[in-house]
Amino acid sequence: MRNSSRLLLQTLSVLALATTLSQASWADEEHRRHHRHEEADDGNFAEVVQVMPIKEQVEVRTPHRECREEEVSEGGSNGNGGAVVGAVAGGLLGHAAGHNTESRKLDTVVGAIGGAIVGKELSKSEGTTTTEERCNTRRSVDYEERTVGYDVTYRYFGRDYHTRMDHDPGDRIRVVVDVHPAE
Repeated sequence: MRNSSRLLLQTLSVLALATTLSQASWADEEHRRHHRHEEADDGNFAEVVQVMPIKEQVEVRTPHRECREEEVSEGGSNGNGGAVVGAVAGGLLGHAAGHNTESRKLDTVVGAIGGAIVGKELSKSEGTTTTEERCNTRRSVDYEERTVGYDVTYRYFGRDYHTRMDHDPGDRIRVVVDVHPAE
C-alpha cells in the first residue's frame, strides 16, 4: 500500500501543480488582455507628416496721448473795447489841443488814432498770461501677422489625410477609426 499511497500522493501533487500553473497562466492572459484593452481605449494615433501655420494680418489700434503747452491770457481783453475807449479819449484830447478849425480836425483824427493804439495795448497788458497743458488722445493703426490655426497632414496606414486645427499637434495625432460593413 505504500506504493499506491505514494502514487496517489504524487498524482495529487502533479494535479495541484497543474492547476496552479493553469490558474497562473489564465491570470497572466487576463492581465495581458486587460492591458491591451486599456491601450485600445487610449485611442489610435497617426504620424503627423506636416504642420503649416495659417497666418492672418490683424489690425492693431494703439492709443497715444499727445500733450502740448499753450499760453492762455487771463483777464484783460483781446477785443476792441480798449481801442474804442482810447480812440474817443484821444480824439477829445486832440480836439481840445487844436488852435483853429483846420488844426482841430487834424488833431482830433491824430488823437483818435493814437488813442486807439494805446487803448488796445493797455487792454492787452491788463491781464496775465499762464501756461496750460492741453492733451489729446490719438490712435495709431499698425498691422501684425498672427497665427490663427494650423493645416495638418497626417499619415494613417499608408494614406495621407488633412485637417485644420487650432493648435500644433506635435509628432502624432489621435484619430478615431470608424469601421462599418461595405454595402
